[in-house]
Amino acid sequence: MRLARAVLVPGALLVWAAYTVMPAPAQDCSFESRLIEPTETQLTDAIKIVNGLVGDPELRLELAKDGEVQGSEIPVFAVKPSDANGMVAHVRQGCRAILIGTQEFEESFPRLAEGNVLIEGHEKEMLALLLLHELGHIHLDHYGGFIPSDQAPALNLNPTASKEREEDADAFAAGILRDEIAAMDKGEAFIPGVMAITFVSNLSFVISTQASLDCFGCRVLGSPDIFWDHSQSHENLEYRLLKMNHAIAPNDTSQQLLDDYERARDESGRGNMRIVTPDGGNRLVEPGSEEFEVFEKLIGDLEELQRSDDED
Repeated sequence: MRLARAVLVPGALLVWAAYTVMPAPAQDCSFESRLIEPTETQLTDAIKIVNGLVGDPELRLELAKDGEVQGSEIPVFAVKPSDANGMVAHVRQGCRAILIGTQEFEESFPRLAEGNVLIEGHEKEMLALLLLHELGHIHLDHYGGFIPSDQAPALNLNPTASKEREEDADAFAAGILRDEIAAMDKGEAFIPGVMAITFVSNLSFVISTQASLDCFGCRVLGSPDIFWDHSQSHENLEYRLLKMNHAIAPNDTSQQLLDDYERARDESGRGNMRIVTPDGGNRLVEPGSEEFEVFEKLIGDLEELQRSDDED
């Protein structure tokens, strides 16, 4: 979904919220900045990446250092916790601006990246992904953020308008990155954009791996902890990244990963359980059977063990 090929620019968590249509015209918005190093440089580099990928001048970003941005650029405010509202990045209702919670980012991304060589040290690519998602909200005239600011009372598979809007913002970001793939095929590679594409693939792998480690055995057993949504406003993050990764660079592997996840998500939603057999195959275990009750208890024990570890 390349909006116009940009002139190449040198240079190169997490919270998604959800929601309704942004009223027009947008209100004037100004926020007190919280810009400290190295985040200021990382955010500046991320804005360069996004502006290099998105050629539409109406969607050009500019870091707001001293109040409002003068001109047509969309301001990116690095805000204090009082304005971040617990979110790493979001677009507020009535404001044609992107808010980055710098303290939230500085606390959350290192925890996510620690020990993960695939994403460690890639703050600017993470910020570029957040900015592309938020830019999608602005382009589509609604507001929200990359990650939910709170958890749902219960795991769910409920379709909501908020989830649909977040999916649309994800699709916008994926479309921009997919167009960079097409540009690469023409020999017009924007290297920082290529790095952002690689980062999304690596982030998807890290999130999937971490989910399996956090609840060992739950993936094989079809646990809702792995496959259901943890918020009413956003789909499961692993699911979203699998969809984005496939949309950016579709291939047989990305299709298989997405198909397997959606099948397990659907079976989990219907109460079914898929187990791996000794010969390496797999089969469904139907609810109500004695075998199902054994594995259901096993899932419960695993989840209780995980909760105990978290408390410790």
